[in-house]
Amino acid sequence: MGDETAHIQIEHATIANIREDAKRFLANSHIHALSTTPSLDDVRDCLRDGWYVVPLVNARVLNDEDGYSGHFIFVCLWI
Repeated sequence: MGDETAHIQIEHATIANIREDAKRFLANSHIHALSTTPSLDDVRDCLRDGWYVVPLVNARVLNDEDGYSGHFIFVCLWI
């Protein structure tokens, strides 16, 4: 991971396209982005209210490793 992962992402990512996709995503009236550090209760409340939650996570912490490897996950509540 680390440098190798970064190089693979750079080789396969089209940053200009990603930026345009992000702009369109955030411009959608059905999308509500929050820039905050939520508590677990905040996440539970959003899910209970019918929202999807897409938090950024450090995969290294999830795998009990040092360092940082950023990812996002999609969380929804199935009833």
